Amino acid sequence: MKEVKEISHKELQETRLFKIAMFVVVAMFGAHASFIALFWYLGVKEMAYLNMFFSIPMIMFCFYCVQRKWIWTLAFASFTEILIHAMAAIYFLGWETGFYFYLICALVITQSYPWKPISKFIMACVFGGITISFYLLFHESLYDLRSEMVQGLYLMNLSIFAGLTASYMWYQVSMSMQFEKKLEKANTGLKENNELILEQKTEIEEAHREIKDSINYAKRIQSAILPPDNLIKKHLPNSFVLYKPKDIVAGDFYWLELVKDGLGSDTRNHPDSASGTTPPWEGGELGQSSSVLIAAADCTGHGVPGAMVSVVCNNGLNRSVREFGLTEPGKILDKTRELVIQEFEKSEEEVKDGMDIALVALERRGKSESDPSLPHSHSLSYSGAHNPLWIIRKGVEEVEEIKANKQPIGKFLNPEPYDTHELVLSEGDTVYIFSDGYPDQFGGDRGKKFKSGSFKKLLLSVQNESMEKQKELLDKAFEDWRGDIEQIDDVCVIGIRI
Repeated sequence: MKEVKEISHKELQETRLFKIAMFVVVAMFGAHASFIALFWYLGVKEMAYLNMFFSIPMIMFCFYCVQRKWIWTLAFASFTEILIHAMAAIYFLGWETGFYFYLICALVITQSYPWKPISKFIMACVFGGITISFYLLFHESLYDLRSEMVQGLYLMNLSIFAGLTASYMWYQVSMSMQFEKKLEKANTGLKENNELILEQKTEIEEAHREIKDSINYAKRIQSAILPPDNLIKKHLPNSFVLYKPKDIVAGDFYWLELVKDGLGSDTRNHPDSASGTTPPWEGGELGQSSSVLIAAADCTGHGVPGAMVSVVCNNGLNRSVREFGLTEPGKILDKTRELVIQEFEKSEEEVKDGMDIALVALERRGKSESDPSLPHSHSLSYSGAHNPLWIIRKGVEEVEEIKANKQPIGKFLNPEPYDTHELVLSEGDTVYIFSDGYPDQFGGDRGKKFKSGSFKKLLLSVQNESMEKQKELLDKAFEDWRGDIEQIDDVCVIGIRI
């Protein structure tokens, strides 16, 4: 792309104006320096002294104004000097000597300045009025000059006036042509650059469209590995999943598996389930003695990199359950960590990515045959990597927190087996698992993090609502808190009421 200096019409006008001003100042200096010798020769010492002690210093000041680009000061100083010098010359030497040509010259210069019409009109009145007044009042000379001398001065001033005017007009036309060429050259360069920019814009838009199409397709693939909403509602009817990716695809994901015949069973060694071709939940519902595995996972990063890690980690969870027949949350996480590390170790470069996760196994046992009046019993097993489990028991105004192991699913110095926590739940208890995207979001009046304490208070405040209503309120609270601040991370919150 060509480097083109942008030239505006205003800049051209200002540059043109100061070049003209410099031309006028140089011409004035030369003329007044000659006038000093001329007036001294004629014996008009008043005019010689005026040039030496007033005109020349004023012209030097005008030169300084041009350098500093003080346009209004320059105009005032230069026109004041011309007025005083011309009036003094007419007063001492008479009208016939032709010094009034400089008043006319100054009037022409004022009309060529890019001033407003009212300013030009005022200057025309000033110079025109002074010219007429001096013609009427100071027609005769104070000095007795010979007619030949008067005629000589008149011809000299006429020649200077004609020469200055012609030079001035030529200089203006010459500069105008130069600036037109510069402007045309700049416009040509800008036109070429604009065409190049349009070509690049088209290429960028095409590349952006291809990238967006690829990411949207990646979203379809990622959505395919997430359990569908109807499946979650089928096995956990009183639940919600609030899932808000930061970008089109996400590093967060949620995962669900149905395990029949209770926790700790090894029935997953059946060939059909081990093949992984048919998800174990297909064709079955949560029966009299069965359990559901559900997890909220947060992989390293977000967007496309996070989504790629999520595929590896999701596959590790699937293999741990379907291929290795594991049903205890802690052992599932142990095996998943092993599988994820194996996958990343295939790379020639060291990969430290992994995931944080909260994994829950819910089991519902049937009624006792000896006493059918006893209610259903519910047991929960939990294991976590950084992400805790929160329980709000029915009628209790506090959040019970089961802490996770402080080690991720991935490479870790001195790893230990993940703990499995066993709990008994009653009807009406609510459990929550989530990634850190919700409490870590910045927002509010001061742009601070939402934090876990505020998240707990929010969950307690919505306990009397249905799970669908809770999801709606949590989503609204998140958006209200975020406001105009960008979402900083993926969000995944799962709530289950027993």
